[in-house]
Amino acid sequence: MKKTLKSPLWILLLLIFTFGSLSAQNGHTKSIFDCVLEAEGVPVIKIETNWNKLINQKMQEEYLPGKITLPCNGQPVDFDIRVRARGMMRKQVCFFPPVKVDFKNGQLEKQALDTSIDKLKVVFQCRTGEANSEFLFREKLSYDLYRVVNPDYFVHHKLVKFECYDEGKVKYTLDGLFVEDEGEIADRMGGKVIESGKVMVPALDKDNYLKMVFFQYMIGNTDWSIPNKHNVEMVKVPAVAKVIPIPYDFDYAALVGTPYAVPHESLPIKSIYERYYMGHGVTEEEALSTAKYFMSKKEELFKVVDGFTLLDEKSRSGIKKYLNPFFDLIESEKVVKKVFVQN
Repeated sequence: MKKTLKSPLWILLLLIFTFGSLSAQNGHTKSIFDCVLEAEGVPVIKIETNWNKLINQKMQEEYLPGKITLPCNGQPVDFDIRVRARGMMRKQVCFFPPVKVDFKNGQLEKQALDTSIDKLKVVFQCRTGEANSEFLFREKLSYDLYRVVNPDYFVHHKLVKFECYDEGKVKYTLDGLFVEDEGEIADRMGGKVIESGKVMVPALDKDNYLKMVFFQYMIGNTDWSIPNKHNVEMVKVPAVAKVIPIPYDFDYAALVGTPYAVPHESLPIKSIYERYYMGHGVTEEEALSTAKYFMSKKEELFKVVDGFTLLDEKSRSGIKKYLNPFFDLIESEKVVKKVFVQN
């Protein structure tokens, strides 16, 4: 007579198999970034560290100990962290540098979170004051608009309000953005971010490349580069043969309008408000097709602007006034061929 496993063991094995299969199918374990992303509205997040040292020694990018309280699974959770300044130009020109927040794997495990995603990228308003909050809101709007242009491949972000503590007291209250980093992007898409080496235009998926370069022209942004991956994440996913470029960091765009934004000296423009097209290898057929695609998105894009209540009506009207010439331009096949067809 054959021996049989007792029922409890069978049930245990079945549960292991079932949850393992679901995990494999899902391919994305909940991360600390997901906790923030899922929070309702604009959550208030507390972050405590030595702010004087973080700001005064920001160019050294030294990790400092700290604590953060953020929502996860519907309740505030405390984490011990390390935090340091990061970034390039924004770190130099802003009083509040962008920061990277590093979490302890053991504390992530305790919350059943993905330990491979143990860092968060934060962008604060550049300086104190409502004007600097508005620049951050405009950058958030840029992310929202790109999601309309390319709903398949975009960078997730979350607007939050930070209460910045030092020695138990609130030192600053700031608006900020959590921005999805490369590890989270790769995990979410089931792909791989290309971090090293140069990437040239022929290696990119053309449809996604065209959406990106037209979008950058639309918002008046020239602060990006394909070969050195400046402000562009390069992602390889199994479903697409070539590399997908995904733009981020829009603080130099005319649509955002930060006072420190100027075109690179190598470009033939003097102001960020002069649109300059940076696409390469675009045929007439591709340019005309992409122009038609953007025209089909005009109503939805303007609806996003109209519904963006973080900005007042005057600011929203100004943004639409800046966008309108782009749509006037791409309505003309002759002009599209002249501006967007490049070898």
